Amino acid sequence: MSSRESGTLPPQQLSSLLKLLPDVQYAFGYGSGVFRQPNLYHAGGQPLVDFIVAVENPAAWHALNIKQNRNHYSFLRWLGGGTVDLVAESIAAGVFFNANVILGDQRVKYGVVSLKRLHQDLLHWDDLYVAGRLHKPVIHILRGNLEVAQSISTNLDAALRLALLLLPPRFSERDLYRTICRISYMGDIRMGIAEDADKVDRIVAGSYSSFEALYGRRMIQGRVAESAQLARSYTGSWRQTPSRAAHLQMTSELPMGLLKRACRAAKVRMEDEAVGLGRVRLMAGSNLLEKGNLQQSLEAAAASLVRRSSRKQAIAGPLMAGPWASLAYLSQKVIKAWRRRPLII
Repeated sequence: MSSRESGTLPPQQLSSLLKLLPDVQYAFGYGSGVFRQPNLYHAGGQPLVDFIVAVENPAAWHALNIKQNRNHYSFLRWLGGGTVDLVAESIAAGVFFNANVILGDQRVKYGVVSLKRLHQDLLHWDDLYVAGRLHKPVIHILRGNLEVAQSISTNLDAALRLALLLLPPRFSERDLYRTICRISYMGDIRMGIAEDADKVDRIVAGSYSSFEALYGRRMIQGRVAESAQLARSYTGSWRQTPSRAAHLQMTSELPMGLLKRACRAAKVRMEDEAVGLGRVRLMAGSNLLEKGNLQQSLEAAAASLVRRSSRKQAIAGPLMAGPWASLAYLSQKVIKAWRRRPLII
């Protein structure tokens, strides 16, 4: 059985698609066209393949790609690569998408982000947009970029840390993966309209072994596992028993973008960064714990980040694809989401 039939797009197929674009420094494939999800596909239908590429200079990259694949772009192609990048940076959440286009013989949706913006989001969750996608299993085409690999690892630790803070003392491994997966959908303006309500469960079910590969070792060893005092019971469930000091450490080490919004949600003071980043983090964590309702504040913070970035991408959509193509793509998403809803009589 091929890897495509068993549920995963072969990495070489993604690599072959990238050869049809200008050179990139990093790329990853994600979504239901890359990892198969249960009860989603229609016979004979070719799933859309989603991927994101990171490049050093997006304006120059788009200028080359407009020459190479001009039909992928809306009217913005007439305004040049600089304008395309300006839309991504000033209107969208840093990612410019060419949606529902043909690359080779494959229907794809691909996004372009700057390496700088990618690192910022992975390390600090400024947007929790690309970072959120990289909480879940993806196909990496790293091109030997060690700095990207390190930022991705930091992002995975942050997702595990937040999930543990949101979970009760005892939980199942599936509960953990569902919580991690749910982070990037909290506050998403598409949920319930252009995304179906069972999306999180389908992602976890379709990629369970890949979630284990991402987080299994992190649950046994490493800074997060040690802080949470993670232990597995004979029944297979997990238990966390962090001390108050460890709980403070876990909270204060959350990405700064999330920490700031959590303090705002809890209405607690955050120190000026002039006193030093370490002290800012420690005091923010301490104030959040003293205020109480930590889980609600963290969920509100994540939802605020995702809501903002998903709204920005939605606003930029008609510019990226053109109004009619954008409407057609959204209609397909809505139809797919509503097909998944149970029939109520």
